[in-house]
Amino acid sequence: MPRTRKVLMASLVVLFALARGGRSQAGGVDVPSSTCRAQVVKVQVARGLERAFEDRNSLLRQPAQSWKVQGPGSLQALVRHNEQKKSVLIVADTATGTSRQLRDVMVSGPVRWSPDGKRLAVVSWISRSQAWTPIVVDVATDNVTTPTCELMGTRLKWSPDGKWLAIDGRVSEKTVSVLWIMNTSTGACVVLDTMAVYAAYDFGWSPDSRSLAVSKPSRLGEDEGVVAADLWLFNLDRTRCRLRATPHAVERNPRWLDARRIVYREEPDGLSAPVREMVLTVSWKQAAASSQ
Repeated sequence: MPRTRKVLMASLVVLFALARGGRSQAGGVDVPSSTCRAQVVKVQVARGLERAFEDRNSLLRQPAQSWKVQGPGSLQALVRHNEQKKSVLIVADTATGTSRQLRDVMVSGPVRWSPDGKRLAVVSWISRSQAWTPIVVDVATDNVTTPTCELMGTRLKWSPDGKWLAIDGRVSEKTVSVLWIMNTSTGACVVLDTMAVYAAYDFGWSPDSRSLAVSKPSRLGEDEGVVAADLWLFNLDRTRCRLRATPHAVERNPRWLDARRIVYREEPDGLSAPVREMVLTVSWKQAAASSQ
């Protein structure tokens, strides 16, 4: 059986298993339907250097340094080692020269400020079985919101409205990759997609916080590296669409330019074709007009 088909079929099996028995396997999750509510109207080579929506926001863009993340104004989130050699989280104010450690937070992965600059999303070490747990910390009160499921996370992004975290994660002790979102107020989890391999999802939030443009691997090479990835759209109304199916290229790094246009990098499987920056334009179907 070809590698591509094996990955896709296994992904569906895991997804349906989570839908039927997720409460016992992943602590209570939800799974989207597969109805497509967007239509691709144009795909073209990107022109000029127009920046993606999230890159125009200092708190949403990828930070330059993982251990020192600039926040609003003069605030910074710093990752430091304490006397026990554990990575702790410190909030420093460069204007006043003051700093304090956020209690009960051990850092094991990325740290990101919320869009309003009042909270921090952290991939945190809680225990051996929960070594990469996404949490949300209120900077003023130290209150922590943890996920209601037992999924792990290796990368995360805030939605522009601050209500959700999108997370590229894993299932503990299983060869399963999971794209999931977490409500930042309640910790509620929603599984958007799964793959029965270790492979990373890449994604970007839409400006209205209702959709994710996602690069999903579809074929792996002999060294388990990604050699093909399709471009998908996942919506908060639990619908999804495959926007681009490219069996011989990796569609990578999807980001929204505005409410209808997605910029991404197309990397062909081979050396003859060039890597290109592409722009895909979608239109929303009438049935989804009220929500989109």
